[in-house]
Amino acid sequence: METYAYFRFPEQSKATLIAQNNGPVATLRSASELDGRSGFVFAPFAPSDTLPIILIRPDTCKSVSINEQPPASGKATIAPLTSKENELGAYTADFNRFHHQIENGDLSKIVLARVSTLVSSAKVSPYTLFCRACNMYPHLFVALVSTPQTGTWIVATPELLLSATEKECETMALAGTMKAADYKNGSGWTEKEYQEQKFVSLYINSVISQIADNITEDGPETITAADLVHLRTKFSFTIKDGQNVSDALAALHPTPAVCGLPKNNAMDFILKSEHSPRKYYSGFLGPWAVKQSTSLYVSLRCMHINDRIFDLYAGGGLLKQSTLSKEWEETEAKLNTMKNILYV
Repeated sequence: METYAYFRFPEQSKATLIAQNNGPVATLRSASELDGRSGFVFAPFAPSDTLPIILIRPDTCKSVSINEQPPASGKATIAPLTSKENELGAYTADFNRFHHQIENGDLSKIVLARVSTLVSSAKVSPYTLFCRACNMYPHLFVALVSTPQTGTWIVATPELLLSATEKECETMALAGTMKAADYKNGSGWTEKEYQEQKFVSLYINSVISQIADNITEDGPETITAADLVHLRTKFSFTIKDGQNVSDALAALHPTPAVCGLPKNNAMDFILKSEHSPRKYYSGFLGPWAVKQSTSLYVSLRCMHINDRIFDLYAGGGLLKQSTLSKEWEETEAKLNTMKNILYV
C-alpha cells in the first residue's frame, strides 16, 4: 500500500499531495515526539501500540488539481451492511450506559460515537471520493490519507484543532449541532447546545492559559458545515517561551467536543464501553511543520475504506438533558456528510 495524503483547506480551489516515497512511515506514541519533525500527521483518538500517531514524510509535496475521474465500470450500488434496527439497538445500549454516567454525577459531559457500515457492489476510487467531498464541501477541510498502518480514510471536517506559525496559534471550540434546514426554519439554539459550547470553550481557555499569553476569544457564532450548523468560538494565542507547539497540541487533544469532562474519566469510559472502537475517528490530522506552518483538524465526518466496505463514523455530546431520539437523529445527520459522497 502506498503512503500518501491528499488534503484541501477550506475555501481553496486546489489540493496538496504529501507522499512518502520509500521506507517505513514514522509511528509515534505521543504529540511530544513530533518536535523537530515535518510531514502529514494522522492521529487516533487514543494513541497506542496498535493505533499509533502516523507521520508521513514529505518526500513529495506538491499542489494538485481536483479532478474527479468517472468510474471505469459504471455506477456502483451502495447498501447498508447491517440493518438500521441493529444499529439503533447497539446505539441505545451505549446511550443508556453513557448517559447513566452523567445522571449519577461521575461525568458532566461525554461524547458517544457510532459506526455505520456500507458495502458497494464495485470498487470506488478513494481519490474520486476525495474529489467529490472537495466539490460538495468547499467550506470544510477535506483529506484522503492512506498508509499500511492505518488503511485508507477520508475526512471532511469543520473543526480546526490547532494552526500555528512559529508561536502564533489558533484553535476553536466547536460544539452544538443542528440541521441547517431546521435552523433556517426558525429553530433556535437550546440551553443544551449553549451549555455544550460553554463546556468546550472553558476547557480550551483553561488549558491554553497554562502555556500561552495574549489569548483572545471570539464567539460563539453560528457556522454552516455541509447540511449542519454548529456553534463556534475562536481562540488565538501566543505560546510562552519554553513551550512548544506540541505542548499546545498535547494540552488540547482530545477536547470535550470529542471526549467529555472530566477528560481523563470520560476517555477511560469511552475506551472501555463504546460499542465500536473509534480508531482514527475523533483524532486529528493535517500538515505538521510543513513550510514552517502547522494546520491540524479534528477527524470528524470521516470513513474508513476497506476495498468495497465503508465504515462511517459520527458522534455527539451527551449532557444531562440529552434524549436518545435527538442524539440518534444528530448522528444520522452527521453520517450524511460521508453518505452524500457515496450515494452519487
